[in-house]
Amino acid sequence: MNRLFSLIVWAVACHHQVPASGADTRRDAEAVMKDRRGRTVATADLSESPHGLLVTVDGRGLEAFSAHGLHVHEGSFCGPAFDGAGGHFAPAGHPHGLPEDEAGTRHAGDLGNLVADRKGRLTDTIVAADLSLDDGRHAVLGRTLVLHEGADDGETQPAGASGPRLACGPIRPR
Repeated sequence: MNRLFSLIVWAVACHHQVPASGADTRRDAEAVMKDRRGRTVATADLSESPHGLLVTVDGRGLEAFSAHGLHVHEGSFCGPAFDGAGGHFAPAGHPHGLPEDEAGTRHAGDLGNLVADRKGRLTDTIVAADLSLDDGRHAVLGRTLVLHEGADDGETQPAGASGPRLACGPIRPR
């Protein structure tokens, strides 16, 4: 019986190791953006970096050379018509804009435009300096990531005239 107990303790200890000091403790998240039919249109990997939140997007099956606005939305779920996603994530109440606008003057969730290549694939990495996964009021975990049908003009309020929501996915820890 003691031998069995020792074996169980050893197995549990090996399974729940605590990272050593200085080990990589980076937090990661993902969003699988699906269209209204439930097909995956794009995926996003989100990770903390010294420069802000890295959002790496990979999409397929889009129209060649099409541009799509990408935004973090306030809601925690998409819903059948993507209405659960709510509006753009704007914790400081700033108006809509583009990432190249001065920091602190636009919605924190405005991630700009992504453009598909000639084969309808888009891949890009965005550095969102004013977002984090789970730190403070600019945290995106539990919110949604939305890819819009058209390009974001960066000016039209409140959402950049980027058209209907093409795909949506909740941002969840990996």
